[in-house]
Amino acid sequence: MKKIYDAHGIEITEEDGRYFMGYDAGEIVVQWNKVEITKKELEEIQQLDSSQELYDYMIKNLNSRMHESNTEIIVKAEIEKLLLKFGFVPVVVQLSQTTAYGQKEIYCYKRGELYCCIEFTLHPTVYGEIKEWVLIEYANSLYEAERWIFQDGDMFPLDIPVEEIIGGLEQELMREVKKTR
Repeated sequence: MKKIYDAHGIEITEEDGRYFMGYDAGEIVVQWNKVEITKKELEEIQQLDSSQELYDYMIKNLNSRMHESNTEIIVKAEIEKLLLKFGFVPVVVQLSQTTAYGQKEIYCYKRGELYCCIEFTLHPTVYGEIKEWVLIEYANSLYEAERWIFQDGDMFPLDIPVEEIIGGLEQELMREVKKTR
């Protein structure tokens, strides 16, 4: 781990070619959190001159990643390991149009022409209870990924053991990878 930025209350480190921003998310006591950022985001942050500019940048560009729950962080890390095991590599896809929320790019994993995104969502159960779920979405080409045309995979509730989620996603990935051969 190499510290490459330390200003305005945040630290950015490089770990195995990946960049992580550490920041205090606590209100009363310090709660040090980390979020992965892209090289482009690192370069943009390095150009900011004040804490207010950094705060505005973080709200606009990093807010959704900064508010993941601990369960989401653990599950996402395990899914990322699984995707790497299957030969996927992380990529940033430039969207063909900016979304209503100002998003211009998405973070995906690519293997051949297959693109995957890890998504967390709130969704009702068959009994109407709202739960947190995780799924992988699939696009069969860069063209589809750029237009955010993804097909949903199976959804797994976050209140089951991580091993069950990963086991189910592993079976699903085997099926999806087989389709591309």
